[in-house]
Amino acid sequence: MRLLNQLVCMAVLGWSSICAVKAEPLSREFKLPLLLAPFQAENLDRSIQEYARQFVLATEVELAAQTRGKVKKGKRRAIQFLDVPGQCTLQQAGYILRERWDAKRRVMTLKTRSADQTRVNQLHLGDGSAKGKLEEDISPPLDIKLSRSASINVDRTPGSVEEAAGMFSILKTLPGDAKLQAVNGLHIQEHTYTLPSIDLGGAWAEAGVTLWYEPDSQLRFAEMSFRYDTPADPTLAKRVATRAEQLFTALQRGEWAADGVTQTKTEWVYRSGDSPFCR
Repeated sequence: MRLLNQLVCMAVLGWSSICAVKAEPLSREFKLPLLLAPFQAENLDRSIQEYARQFVLATEVELAAQTRGKVKKGKRRAIQFLDVPGQCTLQQAGYILRERWDAKRRVMTLKTRSADQTRVNQLHLGDGSAKGKLEEDISPPLDIKLSRSASINVDRTPGSVEEAAGMFSILKTLPGDAKLQAVNGLHIQEHTYTLPSIDLGGAWAEAGVTLWYEPDSQLRFAEMSFRYDTPADPTLAKRVATRAEQLFTALQRGEWAADGVTQTKTEWVYRSGDSPFCR
């Protein structure tokens, strides 16, 4: 059945990542870095509302698309990325280890992201209790990477690769005695805001703004994103993908976009700091 699905998809779309993962649910998330200045504390609420207005206008002009919903304050949580200082053992092996927590729960996520779709498809990151996700991450101008992640609830932060391997057994192939630390010592405070959803003509996309602060409340990264679940029908999937990419291109021309910034939030974490975390 998987082969039949791929052949049908290839006949309609040509070989693509959508075809490659057709037998498995796939979502696509478009991520656009934004300028920091408009989102400073003194005018934050007004800026979020104004950006939402510009976002809805862009969807109407580019796609003549309907939107629904209003701006809402979303999650408030802490985040850190873990790796081996100096060696960056996890990053070098193609993994990202992220910890998120709030007053209710602590979640550890192991993720891999690559333009090598075959590698990502073949990896199984989580064990039975892990919640998995397969997704295309799209960054400017239209850089598409396939990612797979697995998340579990935990009650502690792993202090070594060996302890992390107890959560995600695929890490057992790495040197277990290596100690883990927060990448570049960053302990991020994440604030999210929900934007109106977009009708892409076959799938509704959920949109939002994410702001990353350091503990001193200084804003370090701003990003808007929208994501949708890929329709099962290949013809519809192609139509929705085309409209989503058209909107993403238009948003990059907007005055709120951080022109020339293409790095993801994770890449920013690894590149921050006065001295290189990875050597």
